[in-house]
Amino acid sequence: MIKSFHLNKQCNLLVITALSMMISCSDKPSRVEIDGTTQGTYYHIVYYDSEAKNYQPEIEAKLKAIDMSLSVYNPISLISRINNGDTTAIIDDYLRDNLMMSATVYEQSDGAFDVTAKPLFDYYGFGNEYVASHDKSIDNSVVVDSLLQYVGFDKIMYDSVTNKLSYKKQGVTLNFNAIAQGYTTQVVSELLDSLGVSSYIVDIGGEIYAKGRKPDGKQWMVGIEKPSETLNSERTLQTKLPLENMAIATSGSYRKYYEVDGKRFSHCIDPRIGYPVTHNLLSVSVIHKNPALADAWATTFMVVGIDEAAKILSAHPEMEVYVIYQDYDNNLTMKKL
Repeated sequence: MIKSFHLNKQCNLLVITALSMMISCSDKPSRVEIDGTTQGTYYHIVYYDSEAKNYQPEIEAKLKAIDMSLSVYNPISLISRINNGDTTAIIDDYLRDNLMMSATVYEQSDGAFDVTAKPLFDYYGFGNEYVASHDKSIDNSVVVDSLLQYVGFDKIMYDSVTNKLSYKKQGVTLNFNAIAQGYTTQVVSELLDSLGVSSYIVDIGGEIYAKGRKPDGKQWMVGIEKPSETLNSERTLQTKLPLENMAIATSGSYRKYYEVDGKRFSHCIDPRIGYPVTHNLLSVSVIHKNPALADAWATTFMVVGIDEAAKILSAHPEMEVYVIYQDYDNNLTMKKL
């Protein structure tokens, strides 16, 4: 397993792929199915090819290249070197793409999406450097306030001429967990495009992109998971949706959390204030043509809640958003924003 971004994103995505099986006919493209592990999770890819070619070696090469660029769990990756103060490192396309898209979502969300929030995730116990103990001191406002000095895009310096990245103060770090799996789905999809594959579905840890339709004319179908009552509850589907030439990403707060003295600490942390979110939103699914942006916006909407998400969405008609929340009677409700 490639140990990479893992599942400790600001808000971890929770979509289940529902793929229909079909019987191969001699006059139709063959169905090829590829499975594996990457970034601490699974990948599942299905495509149709007239020669039934196996493109797994090419896909694995892309996954390894992305890991060497963006994995904060790989001590020799590009991002790890930069986070550790290497000012000679040259930014590659993978890191640059993630930085630019993250900066855009950061600005359009007024800071609700922030890839410099790693110190906060570490403090609450959701990062790769566990700092806090799970006791009452974890809610210490003095500590949180002290960590906020390392959070914010204004702490990043990127020189587009030299293609180098540095930080304005020691202690600032980048972590693309909240966008990287969606970006990886995007890169793998573009690879299949370049190989001439026109009918496929790529699922990397629940970040999904579907291209075209299956040979029988049917659309690809994906499922949105029903929020569970407990961490170990059986996974079931809330609904299924068709997907064609689009991506879907889902973020939720109900699978990754812990409780201290009856108070729940979710891994969905608002980087603007430094605390886990407390609203009644349980799951957000974003449909977008770009898998990376679908991933980033799903995380963002999970942080800001339904009302603020609706305001942001009014300026972004390119997105389709479904939310699942707990109403005043503790019933699960799903609606399209």
